Amino acid sequence: MSGSSRWVSVFVLGSLLFVSACGSNPVMPVTGTVTRNGMPVPHLFINFVPDEGRPSWASSDTEGKFVLHYDAKEEGAMVGMHSVTVEVKPQSPKEEIDMMAGKVKQSPEIRAILNKYGRGKPNPLRFEIRRDTPMIELKLD
Repeated sequence: MSGSSRWVSVFVLGSLLFVSACGSNPVMPVTGTVTRNGMPVPHLFINFVPDEGRPSWASSDTEGKFVLHYDAKEEGAMVGMHSVTVEVKPQSPKEEIDMMAGKVKQSPEIRAILNKYGRGKPNPLRFEIRRDTPMIELKLD
């Protein structure tokens, strides 16, 4: 085998390995519900931050249901352990302005959730995403 043929073979083999590695997807689709004391918690922004890699996020609807998003095109979260934090999601631009100005009063339940699971807090909530984890329940008790 000539020198140039050897380099072509190495290039082709390397390209095949790269393409096959890119084809394996460490992101799994995940849906779930967020509850407190058995009741759904609506309008939360939920962050799943893996120990290594890119975070995923979701917003809970009025029934506490959510779908994790990995990026603008792909739903899900990376396989592995995640720290989970939550924030209150404003329902309108006016509510967002009022929240930033401190004019919105949060219920004692929401304040308790944010005090325990809010961003920037030492967080006790960890969750493992596995290849067989299509649906989860986040209990914020």
